[in-house]
Formats: sequence, structure tokens, C-alpha cells
Amino acid sequence: MKSFKGITHFLQNSVLCWCTLLWPVFCYSECWSQHNVSNEQQLAQSTGGRTLVIYYSRTGKTRIIADAIARELNGKVLEITEPHSDRSGARGFISAAYDAFFDQHREIYPRKIDLDPYDTVIIATPLWSWNLALPMHTLLQTHYFGHQKLVLVTTANIDIKKYDRFKDGSGTAVQNFLQRYLEGKRQKARHEIMAATANELEQFQGHFHIATQGKTDDQLRSEGSTIATKIQTMLWAKSLSAAGAQ
Repeated sequence: MKSFKGITHFLQNSVLCWCTLLWPVFCYSECWSQHNVSNEQQLAQSTGGRTLVIYYSRTGKTRIIADAIARELNGKVLEITEPHSDRSGARGFISAAYDAFFDQHREIYPRKIDLDPYDTVIIATPLWSWNLALPMHTLLQTHYFGHQKLVLVTTANIDIKKYDRFKDGSGTAVQNFLQRYLEGKRQKARHEIMAATANELEQFQGHFHIATQGKTDDQLRSEGSTIATKIQTMLWAKSLSAAGAQ
């Protein structure tokens, strides 16, 4: 009987000892689990469900990219069109360049978009004469983004950032000129977006560019998915930073 009581006492002490040792581990695991859930919730809130991708596409390339971004972010996609303008082919290319250069606006459809349901709006547009495509410029002039986070995605045949390495003036005269010219166009595009917001510094999140020349549809989809991941990461990081500052 004494032997049995001794064994029982030993087992009780052993269980108590192990519980004491493992309790911090369980607590840490639970906290880590809750932390991960919290991060996932913040990620979902920052980029999912309430995201709208608005795009214009003359040739279809920007459409492919916009669809890939929306699919990756589980967002909705909306196309802007010009119902009374034909931008197809060489004639359409020339008319687009002409209208962009002389700031000639045409009617767009839809004329009015209900933005209230969305927390994040991604604007995907080609560049015409190194300006935002006029339909998107018209969109920005006729809509007001009261609280939405805004992200700009531009497309063009070339990489508009290829001359950034000449910011210090180390290039040729032509390279230095192109760097200053393209940088000025980028700043102009950002100002156009920020002018349509209530709080430009907080709402405008960033600008991404995709060079499309020579790329297949699959490559463009891949580029769109990559940009979506970058947008997701950027919004998540800014959301965490804002939460930490509170």
C-alpha cells in the first residue's frame, strides 16, 4: 500500500512539474496563433473583398494585367470605355496620342462610379504621350475619392524607370533629358491622382509600372500577379505601421 501511495505521489508531482514547464510554451503558442490570425485579418482587411480595380485598355494588354491583379486580390474589376471613340489600330493610336498631347477629353462609360463600398481602388492605365490615358484622366477629374487608398499601375511599351540611374546627371545629354522628362511625367500622374483625394498623403499608396512590349498574354498575367503581391505586401506593411503608431 505504501508503495502504491508512493507511486501515486510521484506521478502527481511529475504531472505538476510538466504542467509548470509546458504552460509558458502553451501560452506562447496561443499568443503566436492569435498574432498570426490578427495579421491575416489585417491583411484581408487591407487588400481583400473591398478592392476595386478600375482600368482602361486600348489594345487589351492593360485588361489582362488588371484582371490578374483583381483575381489575386479577390477584388472586383471595372472597365472604363469611350463609347463614342474608336481607338483601334493605327488610326486609334494616332488619335490617342493627339488627344493626350492636346488634352482633348471624350465621354467615358460609366460616367459615374459608386466608390463608397471600396476601401482600396487600383487604377490601371496605359500611358499616352507619357501621360495617363485620357479616359482615366477624365475619371480622376469627375470622381472624388473620399477615403479610399489609391494605387496607380501604369503600362507602356518601355520601362519608364529605366533612366532613373541617371538622376545624378551621369548620362549623356539625351539620357539626362529623358530622365528629367519621364520623372516629371510620373510626378504629374501622381498629382492628378492625389488631387482627387481628401487626404492625398494618406490615401495615395504607390505607383507601379509594367513594360509590355514583346510580352505574351501569359507573361502579362504573371506580371499582374507579381504586382498584386507587391501591392498586397505594401498595403499590409502600411496597415501594420499605422496600427503600431496608434
